[in-house]
Amino acid sequence: MASGVLIPDRMRGELTDRAISVIHRLSEMIITLEAHFDGRLDPDRLTRAVELVLDAEPVLGCRFVYDRWRPYWERLPLPINDAFLVAADAASFEAFACEPLDPGRGPQLLVCLWPAPEGDRLLVKVGHYAADAGAVKEAIERLAETYRRLATEPGYEPEPNVGGSRSMGQVMRHIPWSARPRITGNYLRAMRGVAGGAPPTRFPLTSERREGPPRYALRHLAREQVAAVAEYGRRRQATINDVVVTAVLRALSVLADRSRPTELRLLVTADLRRHLPGGRGAGLCNMSGIDPMSLGVPPDLDEGFDGLLARVTRHTRARKASWIGLNDYVAMLPVIGWMPMSWLHGFFGMLIRATNRWRRMPNGLTNMGPIRRETVDFDAAPRRAFLRVPPTFPPNFVLGMSGYGGELSLSAGWYPGSAPEALVERFFDLVVEELRGVEGTEGRRGRGDPTCR
Repeated sequence: MASGVLIPDRMRGELTDRAISVIHRLSEMIITLEAHFDGRLDPDRLTRAVELVLDAEPVLGCRFVYDRWRPYWERLPLPINDAFLVAADAASFEAFACEPLDPGRGPQLLVCLWPAPEGDRLLVKVGHYAADAGAVKEAIERLAETYRRLATEPGYEPEPNVGGSRSMGQVMRHIPWSARPRITGNYLRAMRGVAGGAPPTRFPLTSERREGPPRYALRHLAREQVAAVAEYGRRRQATINDVVVTAVLRALSVLADRSRPTELRLLVTADLRRHLPGGRGAGLCNMSGIDPMSLGVPPDLDEGFDGLLARVTRHTRARKASWIGLNDYVAMLPVIGWMPMSWLHGFFGMLIRATNRWRRMPNGLTNMGPIRRETVDFDAAPRRAFLRVPPTFPPNFVLGMSGYGGELSLSAGWYPGSAPEALVERFFDLVVEELRGVEGTEGRRGRGDPTCR
């Protein structure tokens, strides 16, 4: 490259890479950003920008090698010609979004452009082995910046980020040792809550079958509605995330199997870049933690939205004050970090099978965060941009949320055969109705249907 920086043929695999390979048993490991533009993008310039970003962030131009002891990243031979394609129609564009990305084949970034009649649509799909949602946005921002630079500097080549650490060590250095006993205690309490008590209130998937590629359910909340939800939350010292969590839990309580006792539980995520100066890692990697939320029995009809929101807010406030998202990194990963890859898969494969059999795993909600305008500025910012959550294998179910330009987008990837499409759409309708119901209200404490519609 013109920069003179040599990209190594082999890169070290991190402990988080191995952890993601285990989680791959639960969901397809892709995160996709979709952007809708009013105008047209230059496909030739975009092709070149994709080629360059596979070198600019070297892990994107690699394949993941499943070594039985310690996996690693191996650079793909050049040129990489299959990372960019142009879709012929809406169906092929959506098929690209749903198609798995094989981390063992690579590359870890794939881009699809559809020249839709009303304006170009762009899909950027990134392998979760290489990046979580925060790092996906960083990769796309690098892609957009390269695309813009090529307009005035056709020979531009960004310098490869060969020295950027992908290790969680860059976060853990900022966690004081005095906090680790407390974090370990948080982990033990969380595991006791997951393993004991009644099973979680879950979305009622009807089967564990996966028939063909996944499908996505999507909802977009307009700016005015999001502003109303935010104002509702502010009056109750709650975040938008708290309000959405409450809406999701109430929707689950409507659809869940009531033939046996259940408890309100949800797996949520936390971006651990909050502990880094500038909120950004040195290289593309996974820096998110999973945190279990346990709120006891499903809400009584008398509790209403306000009552459950108060419980959610108390929980999230307490967890944020006690090192949210760090439980596994302090209490579990150091213990299993010595294990060979084959042992990790054997142990956690058995654990996941048992959890699925007894329906002990709570449903999940991952807040993938806001998308900044600069992240998706390809000469012009899109009118809409959102992230699609990784499709989840049945019998589990995970929602994702992201924001852009004042809008809020919800997504879930599910598999035909595991549930009727009408049931999935009904669930999303319930969540949206719950959020619409909070606009301009001062509490919803009436009796009747739990959605209080």
